[in-house]
Amino acid sequence: MVPKLGAAPTEADIIDHCRSRVANYKRPHSIEFRSESFPLSGAGKVMKRELRAPFWADQGQAVG
Repeated sequence: MVPKLGAAPTEADIIDHCRSRVANYKRPHSIEFRSESFPLSGAGKVMKRELRAPFWADQGQAVG
């Protein structure tokens, strides 16, 4: 999630917001705040593979 300029949400604020709107099993377990925008393809879609790369860097095999 990339917060808007001037906004300072906390992880607890976002999870509390989801608690009343999203089913328990769909609620996020953790939230990461980034200062940079999401990597986008030429079509303007979020490149999920680029977002997942740091999490799979130390693994032998990437799943997903």
